[in-house]
Amino acid sequence: MDLRLLFTTLGPLFVAELGYKTRLAVIVMTARNGKPIPVLIGAVIGLALVTVLGVVVGGFITRFVPVKYVSKGAAVAFIVIGVLMLSGEFQGPAGSPHAIGRISKIKVLPAW
Repeated sequence: MDLRLLFTTLGPLFVAELGYKTRLAVIVMTARNGKPIPVLIGAVIGLALVTVLGVVVGGFITRFVPVKYVSKGAAVAFIVIGVLMLSGEFQGPAGSPHAIGRISKIKVLPAW
């Protein structure tokens, strides 16, 4: 196993996720129901599934598209999402403590 790659992946992801909406949603869910174990298990499974999806999609895409274009595409996606967030287009459901977001006017994702 490539431990350098493992820790190079672990470090930035850990730091980046500390203040992210998912973490805040987990804090709120735990505080509201006082049951940390089911929240922990649900969060771990959810994040693992999202990570598996990212690895599978990344592996599939890079079979057909050079990595430099995938990186540039990801950068553009981050910029677009950032602009949508700043403009108020990217919001969560009204009154929801959950980390599931939606794009309100564009209607790309369902309003959960």
